Amino acid sequence: MITNQLITKTVIAFQNYLYQTAFFLENEQQGLSQKVTSDFIKKELATLNLPIYPSSNTGFFAVLDSGKPGKTIALRSGLDRHLLNDTKVSYIDNDSTLHFENQMKNIATMLATAHILKSWQSDWTGKVIFIFEDSEKNGTGIFKMVQSLSKWPIDAIYGWHLTEKLESGTCSLTPGPVMRGKRRLSVDIENRGQERANALLAGSMIISELLSTCNNEVTHLDITQINTPVVPGTIPRLIRIKGRLSFLNAEEGITSLQQTKEIITKQADKYGCQIKYGPDIETGLNPVINNLKLTNNFKKSLLNLSEDSLAPDQSLNTANSFTRYRELAPSVMSLIGAASLQYEKKSNLMDEKLAKYSLATMLKLTTDFLN
Repeated sequence: MITNQLITKTVIAFQNYLYQTAFFLENEQQGLSQKVTSDFIKKELATLNLPIYPSSNTGFFAVLDSGKPGKTIALRSGLDRHLLNDTKVSYIDNDSTLHFENQMKNIATMLATAHILKSWQSDWTGKVIFIFEDSEKNGTGIFKMVQSLSKWPIDAIYGWHLTEKLESGTCSLTPGPVMRGKRRLSVDIENRGQERANALLAGSMIISELLSTCNNEVTHLDITQINTPVVPGTIPRLIRIKGRLSFLNAEEGITSLQQTKEIITKQADKYGCQIKYGPDIETGLNPVINNLKLTNNFKKSLLNLSEDSLAPDQSLNTANSFTRYRELAPSVMSLIGAASLQYEKKSNLMDEKLAKYSLATMLKLTTDFLN
């Protein structure tokens, strides 16, 4: 029988495994290709004799079967690497050094979970699918992952995101929208050749009106880039504007995007300019929306594990490809507190509370759901 006491005892026993795995991934493999990390994970899972199913590029999933009929839950982690631009980080020698942000901590937690559930195989029913999704940030790996997983009957999908907005050792499980959807904005504003044409003025008016119109409680617009080929002594003929529109409601996102286009068209016509949109303005990600019933069930499990660890509901102003898993099964994205992660010291990359709590939470939610 899997009790809270057993979970706590096992998590403590696996603490060194978590530290060593996270440290290896974040340091020994830093700057290496994503394929190297993917191969390392596959080898680790192979020691448990788990069958592995590739999806695309470096992404894959593995299946742990209890051998007994029951429900299936999928646990998801990303495989992304990102450029680190924070020059205050003391242990990074070069700003262009590739690092893993929080993904490697998630992977270490997933691997520890696989080892533990394998050792508890007689105490739970059903199946656990471990998802390792490549290219999470740009949203390209999710398409084939969803396609590959669609052949498997899945009852629930759980993902988690480490955030410095919450104290270590806490978790937020928010019913409904928890992460924003996003659409990329990329538009060229160019003079038509008329005497009154002024792309610079048109671009300025477009930005001013967009920022005042599209920022509210539901939608938010960030202008990320404004540039133009400059010839001294001349008015620029071309202005390129790039940005990101984020939203908590998919319908409002569509409405905001249409409103954005109307503003751009109006101001461009007013100042004698033509417009050309980038190819990806209609593509993007919808908000991550947690399933109400599954979220409430997870909350009950979490409160049973630790009454003081449940943080207030909240959402983040970021997008995540996890939203696509709703197409397969009820899904929940939790926010795990990681307030100590200030990227100041190596020892802070996986503090004791974060290590213990992220693993204990995953074990508790998974085994309660299956049993």
